[in-house]
Amino acid sequence: MFAARFALVMLLLAGVVFGQTPSAGTVYSEITLSEVNRDPGVFVGRRVTLTGEIVSVSANYQSIHLFDGPSRAMINVSLGNLKKAERRALVFAPVRRLSVYGRLSLDQGHVVLRAERVQPASSRDLSATALAPRPSLRVRGWYLPQSD
Repeated sequence: MFAARFALVMLLLAGVVFGQTPSAGTVYSEITLSEVNRDPGVFVGRRVTLTGEIVSVSANYQSIHLFDGPSRAMINVSLGNLKKAERRALVFAPVRRLSVYGRLSLDQGHVVLRAERVQPASSRDLSATALAPRPSLRVRGWYLPQSD
């Protein structure tokens, strides 16, 4: 009797743990930087998509700044949630315009977009494969990207 109850409880726990799908149905709201600047409190905590020009990259590849020309707005994008290979590929890919999918948060009074996924904004820039990690050569302690 004890063994049957124990097995039933273990099956229920296994169903709860393994039955959850990780963010398969995540929905992102597409907004503009001017909407965020107008009223940032409305969007804090929501998953959003922002599109803009890359204007700066931090030295440790942990963040970038996106700029929207028509609204003259800029936002800090944290790349800390991305894998290191994805961050490096993003920094070294010749992409100017980028769509960033992530969650907006306030960090010391400033709105920050915590990136969960990035991709080139238009097919003119590059295909999505441009952000895939590329092989490199090691020469005297330096990594040099291989050309295609």
